[in-house]
Amino acid sequence: MSRLFSCRAGNETKGSLLPGSSYLHPILSEFRDPAREELFRLWHLSQARRRGILSLLLVLAAFVIYTPANLIAPSTYPPGQMGGLRIATTVACLVLLTLIARTRSPQLLRRALFGWSLAFAIGNVSAVWSFAGDYRQVVGNDILVVLYLYAVVPNRLPLQLLPALVVTLGNGVFLLSARPLPGEMWVQGAGLLMANVMGFATSWSMNRVWRHNHAAYQKEHETRLALEDALGEVQRLRGILPICSECHKIRVDDGEWQRIDDYMAERAGAEFSHGICPDCLVGMQQAEPS
Repeated sequence: MSRLFSCRAGNETKGSLLPGSSYLHPILSEFRDPAREELFRLWHLSQARRRGILSLLLVLAAFVIYTPANLIAPSTYPPGQMGGLRIATTVACLVLLTLIARTRSPQLLRRALFGWSLAFAIGNVSAVWSFAGDYRQVVGNDILVVLYLYAVVPNRLPLQLLPALVVTLGNGVFLLSARPLPGEMWVQGAGLLMANVMGFATSWSMNRVWRHNHAAYQKEHETRLALEDALGEVQRLRGILPICSECHKIRVDDGEWQRIDDYMAERAGAEFSHGICPDCLVGMQQAEPS
């Protein structure tokens, strides 16, 4: 990772990134500079992959938990539909687990997780609309699905928002078609709305925290590199310097003699302005023929 920062340090925007958050988009919680945002995604790739794998494993675990209940209790779905949906979802999870574990591309990871989120949202809406039991049994699950899409599946905020809206609108229309009591409708609708607000706020804040951490890490890395360069220059200037007592040139490693101002400028980054001291000026005036 240090090589990644070193090779791109010259292309990064100079200046301090901390404190403050003016370098982040106020809504998307992404770096305003596309190059810096891409660098963050490379830096964050391993953690995003782990969260992506966790999000898929949670779905598989939910299937394991719900399957015995469906076998014991009478099914409220058309015969074979829930089983086929779970088989298809399980196969998709296994394929995505393999893809996420092997990918080294942040863009491919985002696309794969967005496709999964969108398919999962559509599958959830389809299952709700084919549900034949009491509608109140599925609305609570829909709230969990919305929170799952925001807070568990790692992706850009707009790519989390679209699947969550699919679930919200699809289940909101289903809720209206079920014609519940007015009080129940407002409670269920408010639950879906609050799930979106809470999920959006959670994802927004998490994205900002990760990018603040990345900015702090990069600033610390650049400071460490500058300190290492300074210490390297100090090491090169330590010791006894062979200097000519007449012209004050310094003998370098290859045996050549170098002017002291050139030697210091090359190794310490110092710049010299040449002038004449008072003693030398008097000597020059005395040496001039009268």
